[in-house]
Amino acid sequence: MKDELRAYFGLKSIRGWEQYGGWKLRGLSTEQIWDKLQEEFEKRKEVSAKRIQRAFRKRALRAKSVTTRSFEDVGVFDDYMFDVSETEEDDILAELRQMLFMSVPLVAGALYGFELFGNGTKRHVPPQKTKAEAVKALQRELRNLTLNYLEWGINDVAIRVIKPDVSVGKGGRSFIQASKIWVVVSPNTTTELCVFGV
Repeated sequence: MKDELRAYFGLKSIRGWEQYGGWKLRGLSTEQIWDKLQEEFEKRKEVSAKRIQRAFRKRALRAKSVTTRSFEDVGVFDDYMFDVSETEEDDILAELRQMLFMSVPLVAGALYGFELFGNGTKRHVPPQKTKAEAVKALQRELRNLTLNYLEWGINDVAIRVIKPDVSVGKGGRSFIQASKIWVVVSPNTTTELCVFGV
């Protein structure tokens, strides 16, 4: 191990580490200096491993399947299915954000939502107008899972891209929330439709 440490730090003798380590090593025995040297080596190795993991995470992930469903007067739903490999809340959020921004195409006028599968359950994250808003909604859902359940996990995720059918005047608004306006008219409407809410 000492030869490996010498080669890594480029030291000819252990006393050369005293100048490299600075004031922290003054007055230490040779064995204590070796211990400090080994701690520094392990710390740098861990930092290097984390850097490699971060670079690996930034790659575009491939969806294991893409399902397209079309509903009359509603629109087209594209579900991009992915496996989730992370287990911690922050890591899951980072992985899902990466999937959304790097692997799912940006579609003008589309809504983005999530279906989370794990532990035999399914959690729905409502669709949002932008990818950034969808990530914020996902973050709230993950926080709720953490606060309300002792044990939870996510094995798979479906990222849902909804392309609303604008020919019936909805323009996709009904997917987000009810409107106080009695008649919702989209500038892209080709057929007039009046919907009353109670």
